[in-house]
Amino acid sequence: MTDKWYDSGNPTQVVRSSTWRAMVWVGCILAFVALISVGTWAFRVLTSDVKGRGDATLQKNAGSNRIAAQERFESLYADIIAADQKIDVFAQAAIADPSNDIAQANLFGTMAYCVQVRNDYNAEARKYSAEQFRAADLPYAIDITDPTTDCKEST
Repeated sequence: MTDKWYDSGNPTQVVRSSTWRAMVWVGCILAFVALISVGTWAFRVLTSDVKGRGDATLQKNAGSNRIAAQERFESLYADIIAADQKIDVFAQAAIADPSNDIAQANLFGTMAYCVQVRNDYNAEARKYSAEQFRAADLPYAIDITDPTTDCKEST
């Protein structure tokens, strides 16, 4: 009859038996860690839509975002009004001296700037993080037919 490995006086038999059992335990631990990792990843994937919507709402409703969005709308609207008023001034200068290239450049440059700011305002009005934080007295979008915001000289 052979001795059991733990009763054996042969050290190589004890090592061989212990090594095999240790490898089984290491394999089980690695499989358990892999299973937990895959499960965690799968849970994060399955809940990512809800988490993403929640994170977006938190970011949108943050006080710093509300303040920055409202300030952007105010600034852009004031820039549009000011640029439209400057167009009238530069148009008068260009009409007064049609050969003045600087007056022409100022007029066209201000018109282009006005259009750019108007488009920036309209884009901001459609952004998820900003659309709700426009002051009540500001327009939803800039009307290009309104003479105060049309980015053309007044007639």
